[in-house]
Order: sequence, then C-alpha cells, then structure tokens
Amino acid sequence: MRGLIADPVFLSVVILAAGLAVLAGGGRRTGRALLVMAALGVYTLATPWVAGYMVRAAAGGHADGAIEAAEPQAIVVLSAGLRRQAQEYGGDTVDALTLERLRYAARLHRRTGLPLAVTGGRPDYADSTLAEVMRHSLEEDFGVPVRWFEDRAGNTAENALNTAMLLRPSGIDTIFLVTHAMHMPRSRAAFERVGFVVVPAATVLPSERAGLSPEDLLPQTRSLAASAYALHEMIGGIWYRLGFWYGSDRGTSGQ
Repeated sequence: MRGLIADPVFLSVVILAAGLAVLAGGGRRTGRALLVMAALGVYTLATPWVAGYMVRAAAGGHADGAIEAAEPQAIVVLSAGLRRQAQEYGGDTVDALTLERLRYAARLHRRTGLPLAVTGGRPDYADSTLAEVMRHSLEEDFGVPVRWFEDRAGNTAENALNTAMLLRPSGIDTIFLVTHAMHMPRSRAAFERVGFVVVPAATVLPSERAGLSPEDLLPQTRSLAASAYALHEMIGGIWYRLGFWYGSDRGTSGQ
C-alpha cells in the first residue's frame, strides 16, 4: 500500500476522481481546484528540475558516493525487483534496478576481492526468489561468485536482519552495502540497527544541479519515474523512523 501512496500517478488519479465527484455534486469551485491540482501535480513531478531536486533530497548525504575509511569484510547487495518470465532468459531474471546494483557490486568485488552476499525473497506471483536471480546474474553474466545467499527477506528491514544472521557465524560485522543512492539512507539505518558497521557503496548517484534550462521544465516519463522512486524512499524513511520496521514494504524487497 505504501508503494501506491508514493505513486504520483495513483495520487493524481485519486485527486482527479475526487474532483469529478465534487463537480458532479455541484461543487464547481472545489471540483475545479482538485482537477487543476491533479494536473499540476503530475506536471511538476514529471519535470527534470523537480525530479532532480527530489532525487538529491532522498539520497541525502550519501549522494557523494564516498567510501569511508573502514575495513569491510564482505559486500552485501540489496535486491530491488524481478522480471517475471523473461522469454529471452527462459524464466525470471533481475529487473533494471537490481541489475544496476549487481553491476556495481561486481566492480567493487574486482577492486577489493571481498566475498559477496545477496539478499531478497520471493515477490508475489514470481517463480524465483530475488536472491536466486541475483546469484545467477552475478555468476553467469559477470563471472563473480556469490558466497552468501539469503532468500526470505520481504523488505529492507528483513534484508538487514536475515543477512546479519547469515554473516555473524563468519565473524563479519563490517560491510560494503550496495544499493541505489536514494535507497541508501534507509538501508544503512536498517543494517546499522542490527549491528553492522556500514560502508555505503551507492550506485546511480544524483548529478549535481546545473543551471536551469528550458528543457528542465518540460515533463518526461523518466523524470516522473524518478520522482516516484524518491517519494517511495522519503515515505519509507519516515515510516522506519516511526518504528514500523517489519512488514512495511512487503513484496518490494530492497526497494
């Protein structure tokens, strides 16, 4: 449900429906105001200028991608999503977001030689777990071995808890955490909560804001998607800070 609440299109449809209902009931001024609000909301969130601001805000202090002075013992890669029944791959495979994380994790593994752990449970209606398709992609597509495999987590908090139980027997308490920059603040908090020392290894870092150009005010589909992701993370961060750690984003492991 939180995913829908953070979806600009869903919110706009709700406001639009409310406006139409008010108009039908004779409330012309309020109805028109709601219709204008719905249209302006979608337009604003679809502009590169607003989307860029929201992405930077969601990433917070992790946007610089700096790797802190520490001695990690392992690399933990968080899942995002899964493509069901991809015909060209003969079944379930990773989605674009997860692939971006895996690519950076493989690069980090080659730089450091550290072993990898993947974490992610089974999304609704999927045949495979996220951890399964992540491991397959790392080993088959990138030639990188996966040492630890956690396939029950249904959200970021469970990613952290289950990974801690998996790695503690090996004496691992300091990790590189690989996820998107926007997802890093919430992920880092979750993993630190269960006792890890986290060295952020963020990928897809927000670009620095340049001067405003006319193109920045033209709506784009990818900007709307970026705004939706940023809203998802902002609401998720608030949700976690309020103490709703478990069961809060079931079905969207790692997002």
